[in-house]
Amino acid sequence: MRIYEQVADTLERAYTANAWHGPALMETLEGVDHETAAVHPIPGSHSIWELVIHLTAWKDVVRERLSSAVPILPTDAEDWPPGPDLTAPNWTSTLERLDRGHQQIVEATRALAPARFDEIVPGKDYSVFVMLLGIAQHDDYHGGQISLLKKAARLGK
Repeated sequence: MRIYEQVADTLERAYTANAWHGPALMETLEGVDHETAAVHPIPGSHSIWELVIHLTAWKDVVRERLSSAVPILPTDAEDWPPGPDLTAPNWTSTLERLDRGHQQIVEATRALAPARFDEIVPGKDYSVFVMLLGIAQHDDYHGGQISLLKKAARLGK
């Protein structure tokens, strides 16, 4: 398997299904409605909705970094963007945007020449390879948080 296929497979496993650790991000988000996504069942925590918006923002950052020769350094507001009104249609749109962002990264990964994986990301001290594995790890990390928030929300009902 070529490196771009391996990395794309890792991205898909973390996001869609067949992750070795348990449920992938989208499996964790199954059954989450807009009301559950909007609550803060653990004081001081982000909501599921806020985490999904943050995950989407970072997928956008990684995609931009893949095509930029200059450093892409998000501001705090870009890292944790504000969300839309907390309605069912907006939750659906938020999930669709996350999915588009993921698909764009997978497509960009599959299109990379093998030598690109060793390039250092502008403004960073890590390679494109490490960045792409990092976005999969980011899905895993916040997927774990989402799982806990789902359980806490169910206990609070």
